[in-house]
Amino acid sequence: MRLTLVLLRSVVAAVGLLPLAGWAFDIRVPEPELSLAVPGVPAITLQERPATVPPGRRLLSGRDATFQVELALAPQSGETSARVCAGKFLRTLVAAPGMPPRDSIYRAPLDAQTFLVIYALGDERQPTLHAHIVSAAGRSHCADAHFSRAAAPGEDIDAWRTTFTSARVTLPAR
Repeated sequence: MRLTLVLLRSVVAAVGLLPLAGWAFDIRVPEPELSLAVPGVPAITLQERPATVPPGRRLLSGRDATFQVELALAPQSGETSARVCAGKFLRTLVAAPGMPPRDSIYRAPLDAQTFLVIYALGDERQPTLHAHIVSAAGRSHCADAHFSRAAAPGEDIDAWRTTFTSARVTLPAR
């Protein structure tokens, strides 16, 4: 059984949809090129969803008993950077209906390629926690890895933030 699982993980990892290292979330997407590691989140298999609008956009999603994950890869009109993608993402997020005010959204660069955005939505007694790791993918796409889960009763959002402080995006050499 273990050999079958390892072999299956290797085959699926070759197409870039399954975490690669250990049991933490660690995914490699070959096109557009992106590597994302989130040690605080368990390995979750992502499946590509059917073609989406706009053309060239890719959406992968998966879930386990606790987390829901979506990885969106959106083409840009030219070469882009992680910082440009993070700025566009944050402007779009705060303008969306039902979002908390900008001052209630935690946002910070984790390094030059990895930007973190954290917020909570829904019922104050048990909100849904959201985290986005935003970066560039390849040289022509923006990447948004969206992680969400229900908050535990009385859970502080800072505990959720620490789940993602060691997340890292690795981009191809330019």
